[in-house]
Amino acid sequence: MKWCVLTTALGLLVSLTACRDEAPEDDGFGFFVDGDKDTGRPQDVEEDATRDVGAVPDAPGLGDATADTRPDTAEPDVPDEPEVPDDPCAGVECGDHGSCDEGTCACEQGYELRDGRCALYDPGDPALRSPDLVCSRWADEHPGRARQIWSGGNGCEPGTIDPVAHEDAMRRLNLYRWLVGLEPAGFNLANQLACQKAAMMMDANNALSHTPPQNWRCYDPEGASAAGMSNLALGYANPADSIDGYIEDGGTPSLGHRRWIFFPLLDAVGFGHRGRGGAMYAFGRTNRRSPAFVAYPPPGPVPVAAIHGAWSFSKQGVGNPQVTVTEVGTDRALRVTSSALQQGFGLDTVSFQIGEQVRAGTTYRVQVGNTSYETTPVGCR
Repeated sequence: MKWCVLTTALGLLVSLTACRDEAPEDDGFGFFVDGDKDTGRPQDVEEDATRDVGAVPDAPGLGDATADTRPDTAEPDVPDEPEVPDDPCAGVECGDHGSCDEGTCACEQGYELRDGRCALYDPGDPALRSPDLVCSRWADEHPGRARQIWSGGNGCEPGTIDPVAHEDAMRRLNLYRWLVGLEPAGFNLANQLACQKAAMMMDANNALSHTPPQNWRCYDPEGASAAGMSNLALGYANPADSIDGYIEDGGTPSLGHRRWIFFPLLDAVGFGHRGRGGAMYAFGRTNRRSPAFVAYPPPGPVPVAAIHGAWSFSKQGVGNPQVTVTEVGTDRALRVTSSALQQGFGLDTVSFQIGEQVRAGTTYRVQVGNTSYETTPVGCR
């Protein structure tokens, strides 16, 4: 599931150098080149033909001179037209990211009903959230719900990812984005199908590459192209779990996978998964709100279970500022080791290690250059 550079013995994470033959349109953020993760874990009545025609009616007037033999000219009764109920969705406009159901807009994941239309969910300011809110969201949205991850895919067939498994991955991706104050990323079917082919190639070759060679087993041109634009994973049981791995990004000096997930403009995401192989399309983008900075762990309360690996601070043009971390209440300064990371992976980023185990219930004041914020890991029940 990752980007470039490092290879370790079997059983540990693997990072493979990855480059794209053709860079995407230059938007000032460079293109995807970094290492990926390998967990090293093998994955294991027939209808009655007769009908009653009734009695034959008597012929009128036979033997009765007074009978009226004139034809009946009265107009037959015409039944009233049944009333058609009004369409409850008539005139209801939900926008591009919702559909009407019984007069009410049902919005896609990541969108909420606002002023009668489906609009992007507003994450708000992480610093203003309550511990109960973040713990509730974590408990509701982090667990996976899929009973099956993928089906089909014998030999070199890519197979099909289970929709519930894909929804698990999208939900977890956007949970982490919400935690750091970013709007949700959207979904793209074409990118998902291409990533399924990329995942098939990683699984078939039990290896990771953003530039798969044509002599690879089960080589597929569309899958190879998607591999160059995706976070890649090997050895995870499902695509949702790969998100946790991308966020931790251990063994990837650039933290490239995390930085693409925390890229404010991220959109058109799709996940592929087959066997041990996984891929997440990371190069889709659209207009999104960009906060002043993206910090991980973020300002305000954050589940301690959501904190993986090094801390990071992302802001375009951040440079290599001094970083300090102080324990609030005691003013104890923590030992910090910081590093400006390689550019070209989403936002410019500084990473830092605080030199001790993160403790739930402790508030840490972080100073990165001229920017200061406080983060409080919380132990969610």
